[in-house]
Amino acid sequence: MFGEEHGDDPAWDAAEAKALYDLLEHAVFPEFYTRNQGEFLPRW
Repeated sequence: MFGEEHGDDPAWDAAEAKALYDLLEHAVFPEFYTRNQGEFLPRW
């Protein structure tokens, strides 16, 4: 899905936006906000 061209189809834009937000919410943000007792980001 990523990196493909689909013209001006708004359904593809919506699908790619949803995929991006899901990736951020479930993969990136948890890594960033997981802190140890020293307030360090051990996995970031």
